[in-house]
Formats: sequence, structure tokens, C-alpha cells
Amino acid sequence: MVVKILLDSLGLDKSKFLITQLISLIIGLAFRQFVKASPKNVVKRHVIEILLGLCLGYFCFDNDFFHLISIALISLFLMKTCPRNNIHIIVFAFTIIYLSCVHLYFQIYFYGQKNFDITSPLMIFVQKLTYLAFSYSDGLKAKESLNDYQKLNVLNEFPSMLEYFSYLFHFQGIIIGPGCNYKDYIEFIDGTNIRKHHEKTFARNLKPSVRKALFKKILMVLIMSVIFFKFSLVYPFTSNIDPIILSSPFWYRILYLHFTCEGQRLYYYIPWTLSDAVNNASGFGFNGYDDKGESKWDLLTNINILELETSTSIKHVIDNWHIQSNIWLRRVLYERLPKGKTLGVFFISSLWHGFYPGYYFSLVFSAIVVYVGRGIRRNIRPMFQNKYLSLIYSIIGWIITQLLSAYMMCPFFLLKIESSIKFLNSFYWIGHIIIFILIFILPKQSFKSKSS
Repeated sequence: MVVKILLDSLGLDKSKFLITQLISLIIGLAFRQFVKASPKNVVKRHVIEILLGLCLGYFCFDNDFFHLISIALISLFLMKTCPRNNIHIIVFAFTIIYLSCVHLYFQIYFYGQKNFDITSPLMIFVQKLTYLAFSYSDGLKAKESLNDYQKLNVLNEFPSMLEYFSYLFHFQGIIIGPGCNYKDYIEFIDGTNIRKHHEKTFARNLKPSVRKALFKKILMVLIMSVIFFKFSLVYPFTSNIDPIILSSPFWYRILYLHFTCEGQRLYYYIPWTLSDAVNNASGFGFNGYDDKGESKWDLLTNINILELETSTSIKHVIDNWHIQSNIWLRRVLYERLPKGKTLGVFFISSLWHGFYPGYYFSLVFSAIVVYVGRGIRRNIRPMFQNKYLSLIYSIIGWIITQLLSAYMMCPFFLLKIESSIKFLNSFYWIGHIIIFILIFILPKQSFKSKSS
């Protein structure tokens, strides 16, 4: 009965995702309790991680799962045979090309379908493999040429086969990630992630408790799931371009857009929060202690829902959305490119997401909005300095941010070019017009970043 309800509501692909995540959550609790993180259990933990990851991955994706095995084996061959000083470029290029080919395949044969397919874990594999390749290549560089993050994560020796495949196929992240760097994963396996924080705090003899964080995340998943089934499935985001909605009054359509966008966000909030809970249940994600001595479990958090929902600028929205991917783009691209950093990050981020036109409508416009937002903060924000004016500015900023983010992300959710243009035409491209007017009105120097 339960299985039938899941299949009818979610479809086979998403039902498999949910089942594997729930299994991973239960296994994670047992894994943390009975195969504790310590140097003596390292091999045992690696073997269990790989075997469970392979089983769960194959169950969820069937024969498509072999794409993950293929990209892992080919990348391993490249990192073992190519010149070490160039492997970061070679592996980066190969993984992006491989991912792009798979994206194109699914886009051609399943056009416009929002299925949960192998491209999701493949995107995470690209992050992991490039993290590894860059850290290994950094081992040849002079220490003074590396920044603090690179010094901390540099690899002087290539991982063993057991470590390599465990890092890629560990059961907590095989389905939807999130991506993590190699050193964080290895420190989770051998317990260094706990010991290093204990040495720096008053909690030296305590075992970090995950109960509070885990309970909170699971409760959030349950609440959001109820809202999703009761609201989001009944009022799908695609209904914004239905003739009935398009014929409604303009004010109603704006409100409808906002609320359906909130519902669509749950499509991401739920799996990302559940994935965070799965990792935490196994002990992965511990990030030290706060000022009150409470353990923090946000190392792998991919979304700050409260921060995002209360954002007063688009930049703040972006900073709290897909956090681990933003970190990856910063670590492997932005901090390493000698010039054209922003353009490079935008280009690779676009390729990484895929080739649906809707992605590019949203990503290009979001970059322009962030650019304009910089000018607004520098020219208009100073006019609202006292307590009451600052509150007014924040309220207005929140309303505009919520409406603009819904307008901005609609093409991203709609995917197809015809659907995206139909939506934008129905709103007379009003968001684009306002933003471009602001570009011409605001002083040009206010758009420059602090670094430039």
C-alpha cells in the first residue's frame, strides 16, 4: 500500500531515491555506533562504505550506475599515468566533458522530464574527482604559492585504491552527495575530524552528540514533505504558464508565482536536508563546537533555509543555496584562475548544470542581478541608516528579493526555451527591464567589486 502511494505520487525514480536514503539513514546510525571512527577500524570502515555504496547505487540507478564506475576508473587511470603537474587540468576537462555528454543524452531522449537520474550523482563525482586531482597536483607546488585552504588539503601521495573508491562510492553520498573534499572524508573515516576539534576546545573528553541536529533535520524533512504532498504536487510550478493562470489578474499571478516558487524550492530543500541527515547519522559532517559548547553538524550542509527565506538580497540567496557546490566552484576555479574568474565560474557552473535553455536564462540573469545589487547597496543603502529606516529598507529588500528570485528562477524550473519565453512574455520581461534601467541609472564605479 505504502509502495503504491509512493509510486503514484513520486514515480519510480524518486521512490527509489527515498527508499535508498531511508535505508542509508538507518545504516548510518548503526555504522556510527558499531564501527566507530578510529585508526584500528579504518580498513573495515572503507570496505563497508564501498560495498554499501555499490549496492545502494545500483538499486537506485540500475545499469546507469556503471557511468559512475566508468568515470571513476578512467579518472584513476589519468591520475596514475598523466604528468602530475597537469592532472588537475586533464581530470577537470575529462570529467566535465563526460558529464556534458551524459547531460546531452538525457536531454535528447528525455527532454523536459524532471526525472531523478544518474546525472545527479555524476555531478557530485565531478566535484570529488576534481577536488582530488587539484589537491594531488598541489603536492608539486612550492608551499608559499598555496593559499591556506590548499596547504591544509594538499596531497603529497596518491590515495590507496581502498581510500580512492571509498571516497567516491561511500554510501552516505552515493545518491545525492553532497560533494566533499578528500581530506574531510578521510578525517571522518579515521576519527581525526573529532580529535582535532577536541584538542582545541574544552570538550576534549566528550563525544559529539548528533541527536539534536539529527532530530531537527529529520523533523524539517517530515514537515516539508507534508507541505510538498499537500501543496506542491497540487499546485505545480509549471501551472504558471497554464492558460487559466495566465488569464488571471496580474496581482494574483505575482502572488501565485511566489507561492508556487516556495513549493518548488521544497523539491530541493527536502533531498538536501535528508542527505545532510544521512551523513550526520553516520558521523560525517561534524564541524566542531559553537560558543555554547554545542556540537555543530554543518560541514556538509547544502542549504540554509532560514537564511535563504529571510534574505534581503539576491546575493544572500545565492550564498545560502547549493552551498557545497558554491564552495567547490570557489576552491577549484575562482581561487585558481589568474583572470576571468567570474566568467570562468559562470561558464563551468552552466556546463555542470546541463544544457537546458532555462538554466541559462536564470544563470545569466542572476549574475546581472548580483552585479546591480552591488550598486544598489552602495548608493541606496546609505540613505537608510537609522534604526527605523534600516528596518524599512530590510522589509522592502526582503519583498523585492522574494519576488525577484521567483521571477529569476522560473526559467530554471521550467527548463524548456518555449516555456521560459512564454513565462517571461506573460510578465512583459518586467524584471529584466527594471534591472537594465538600474544599470544605466546607477554610477558605474559602484558596480566594481572590492577586490578590483
